[in-house]
Amino acid sequence: MMGKTISVVKKVAWVFPVAFIALGMMFKMGLAISTQTGERSKFSTRGQWIMVGGQGINGSWAADRFDMVRGLAVYKGDLFASLSGPKEGDAQVWRFDGSKWEQVAGDGVRRSWPTGSKRRVNALLSDGGHLHAGVGSPHRLGAAEVWRFDGQGWELIGGKGLKGSWGPDKDDIAYTLAVLGGDIYVGLLSEDTGGRAYVYRYDGKRWIRIAGKKEFGSWAEGEGYQGIFKLFVHEGHLYAATWGRLPGTSDIWRFNGQKWEQVGGDEVRGSWKGHTVGWIESLASHQGKLIAALVSRTSDFGSAAPIWGFDGNRWQPVAGDRVSASWNESKIFRGLIVHEGSLCVGTGGKAGTSSLWKLQDGDRWEQIAGRGLNGSWGASGPLTKVGKEAFEWVDVVTIHNGDLVVGLAGYPGAAQVWRYRRNN
Repeated sequence: MMGKTISVVKKVAWVFPVAFIALGMMFKMGLAISTQTGERSKFSTRGQWIMVGGQGINGSWAADRFDMVRGLAVYKGDLFASLSGPKEGDAQVWRFDGSKWEQVAGDGVRRSWPTGSKRRVNALLSDGGHLHAGVGSPHRLGAAEVWRFDGQGWELIGGKGLKGSWGPDKDDIAYTLAVLGGDIYVGLLSEDTGGRAYVYRYDGKRWIRIAGKKEFGSWAEGEGYQGIFKLFVHEGHLYAATWGRLPGTSDIWRFNGQKWEQVGGDEVRGSWKGHTVGWIESLASHQGKLIAALVSRTSDFGSAAPIWGFDGNRWQPVAGDRVSASWNESKIFRGLIVHEGSLCVGTGGKAGTSSLWKLQDGDRWEQIAGRGLNGSWGASGPLTKVGKEAFEWVDVVTIHNGDLVVGLAGYPGAAQVWRYRRNN
């Protein structure tokens, strides 16, 4: 088991309400508190969170247009962020050199996709030599494409039947990207068409479908899958997290280069039941285990834990019990990453709940960002104010020059990039 499943709320309940009043005061002061011991966290003494992108900061994108930072990647030393919005033409990529942002894709910039043609840049992937972008538009068959950037200009390498890829009227979004053995893998999604959860592999010359339609022992079209939400490489294997609108379609499959096998979901190998899990969009490697972060299909997880660890044979919950009120309010868990040897996960759901957590000492979760903690977002309230149904979450997390970098999402205006700057 990855870490002890703890119920911290029980340990502090006897001092209510004094402890909670003190905790609120400490949050306002920007101090992180260990959810288990009540001691001041070492994390808060090392630095502060700073907003570096969004709302025009550092020459970045305008406020209130984009709703999601969907991808973060480091390429040739610079930080790249991919944006999505509610309108066609909102799919853009921006580059940050540490002092200012520059749009490098979308609107035909640097020979990229034309103005008004896409809504999402859903994935960014650097393989060292190139930066790859998976783009598309929800509910628009044929919009799924993969583009490649060499630092100067973009080239379309996948979609429209190009180089043996999927056809011009087949898929909505090139949703997720991965690299293994020098080959590029893409997972496709079609929101309104069942059976089109496909994985393609690109060897630099041609694309070949390796999953879907029972290719290499994978799933059949009739199993209800509509897309691949995450591709991830762990211990030399390619893992694919599937998605569909029907309960029981949030599964994980493993590919060994020759054959696919379902290893998660539907209680396979001790994993979660499908009826409460909406999808899985974040995977990570930690201490030799594959970690999966789940998103709830309903208002809560019921008996399912939000984070699971897989040792190659069996699944076990990593964090099943509720750690604090803000963790309890979250239905979205994603943005998994390992920082300084510790597992981090982003959360969110309704307005004001987006936060970042770090697993300390292997057995306790500590909130390190959100609601103004350590100078982070949310100090003055939710990211966006769009009525009672507004929502927000931590969408993606990466590491740049040793610092944690977070991309936020929600309603238009929530697309922001924050960086944890260490003290000198």
